[in-house]
Amino acid sequence: MTQEDLSSLLSGIGLSVSALALAIAFWTLKADHERRKKQATIEYANQIREIWQKSKTIIEQALNKTVSRGSPISQKETTIIENTPELLTASMEILARLEHLAVGVNAGVFDASILYRMSGSHLIGIYDYMLEYIKMTRETPDNEFAYIEFGMLAEEFKRLKTVSRDPRKFGHVRLS
Repeated sequence: MTQEDLSSLLSGIGLSVSALALAIAFWTLKADHERRKKQATIEYANQIREIWQKSKTIIEQALNKTVSRGSPISQKETTIIENTPELLTASMEILARLEHLAVGVNAGVFDASILYRMSGSHLIGIYDYMLEYIKMTRETPDNEFAYIEFGMLAEEFKRLKTVSRDPRKFGHVRLS
């Protein structure tokens, strides 16, 4: 083996090691990004849960009604919310945060699978409870798309619930 052959061989080995190191670095960065995305989803969902608890308490006390499945806000109660500043603020705050969450999921900032597993039923319940208010808000001029991404997210989670009630069966949820 000549000096030139040895030099070419060592260059090839060096290039191969560099390519392997680059692939490992890329894989590590991607894995770290996915972990951070999941962590951000958990943290933001927990923040929303706290806001919902405060909003729910305000709504329950003002409407003298317990928030529960199968007991959504009525049209009459929607009018009360619209005409009571404290109720309006509480309703808008929770729905705005949920819209931000849904936008984050649809943009890939938050992880849909983690959100579905940890809060899918909870988010569906909030959506169903607040649906009349959401509809009323969409009837306002220039507001027909109010909370649209949250609605799409809740409807997708409902669809997944019809497939299986066990959220662990969906390894990775993809929203369209």
